[in-house]
Amino acid sequence: MLLAGFCLALTGKTAAESALDQQKFIGVQAAYIFNLARFVQWPALGSSTFQICLLGELQQKLTTQLQQGTKDKTIQSLPVQILAIDPALLSQAEAEQQLQQCRVLYLMVDPAETGWALLAQLKQPQILRIAAPQVTSQHFSQVNLVFEQGRILLYLNSDSLQQSGLQVNPALLSIARQRTKS
Repeated sequence: MLLAGFCLALTGKTAAESALDQQKFIGVQAAYIFNLARFVQWPALGSSTFQICLLGELQQKLTTQLQQGTKDKTIQSLPVQILAIDPALLSQAEAEQQLQQCRVLYLMVDPAETGWALLAQLKQPQILRIAAPQVTSQHFSQVNLVFEQGRILLYLNSDSLQQSGLQVNPALLSIARQRTKS
């Protein structure tokens, strides 16, 4: 919401135009999250669903967009399930329990700023961690969505991806910008 207000202030757009831009922004984020998961070669998962988890203040529009966009879709022959986890509503132990089956963790807040930096899922291999554009820290993610010049750009941290044990499709590597761990 803050980003939408900032864009509105810079562009002088009407509220209706800004709302449309916000909906497009949500749609682009949802598409990136789902498609990034599809570009990873996953190890045998041993579960009945492929969970994509959103960690941060509940973003109902993004959650709904992802749920609608992944309805009847699969990743590695598993139906996709979206789980939204709001740090304000759960203890760290409750969150860790909910996050246990996550294959993709979309960070909508910086874990260091919320006191969640010790979550085991932030260090486990074979979990794809994607940072939303508003998350400036690159410490916890392998993939960063960055808002630059009116577009969302994709940055990959190759070192972190290699350490995670996840294999990324070369087509993704060719379109993403590389970033070393800071």
